[in-house]
Amino acid sequence: METEDLLISIKPEYLQAILEGRKRYELRKVAITTSRIDRVFIYVTRPVGRIVGSFRIGSVIEGRPLLLWRMVGGESGVDSEAFFRYFKGHERGFAFGITDLFIFKRPINPYGRIRDFRPPQSHVYIGSAMSRDLGLESAR
Repeated sequence: METEDLLISIKPEYLQAILEGRKRYELRKVAITTSRIDRVFIYVTRPVGRIVGSFRIGSVIEGRPLLLWRMVGGESGVDSEAFFRYFKGHERGFAFGITDLFIFKRPINPYGRIRDFRPPQSHVYIGSAMSRDLGLESAR
């Protein structure tokens, strides 16, 4: 099975929490097919608007939000109020362990590389063509 990369959007404060070691798990409401993911590239939303680095997915935890909070809440980079607000109305959630974090020396401006670039609402699988167009292959 050929692997793909994943591009996710996160807010600037969550990048800061990752860099400070307070966020060791990325939370998602939607499942990601982790068996085919090589690297997860991090797009930081405005005002940054750049792809700033990547990581690999370590452990994957799936469960009801209360279970997820008990297992990874202290390493999610958010307080309990924000955590449960994020998962409100969802029976299940996902926590992806962040491993092999790599921050680029020069963040990548996707708007200057791909015409009509739109950041993913949550995540998007990216193949080799888009990875090449974004300049991600040289950023590994």
